[in-house]
Amino acid sequence: MHGKCADTQSVCLCFEEREKTKLLISQQTQKVVEKEAETERIKAIIEAEKVAQVAEIKYGQKVMEKNTEKRISEIEDGAFLARMRARADAEFYTSQRLAEANKLKLTPEYLKLMKFKSISANTEQIMDLDH
Repeated sequence: MHGKCADTQSVCLCFEEREKTKLLISQQTQKVVEKEAETERIKAIIEAEKVAQVAEIKYGQKVMEKNTEKRISEIEDGAFLARMRARADAEFYTSQRLAEANKLKLTPEYLKLMKFKSISANTEQIMDLDH
């Protein structure tokens, strides 16, 4: 019986060792699964951060483009207004000079001359009618 007990003890120890090994393998497998899950989570976070950074850069570019377009429009509007003011100033200056020239031209002597020319022309018309 003593030999049989030793064999039974040996079988029990083997069984115990096998169970311990299975438990250790199961624990290590669980750790590997957890590490893989953590790695996937970190990868997902990195990818999400990358996407967010790209979106932020693109948004910044759009804002800069809009600001540039707005600034160009303001410059074009300013140039248009400057041209319109220059044209209005030139027209005002021209009409002012013309008025001054007419004022200088309309001396009493000139007005008399124009009066006599008008009378003369009317008299010629009347004389032509009489003939």
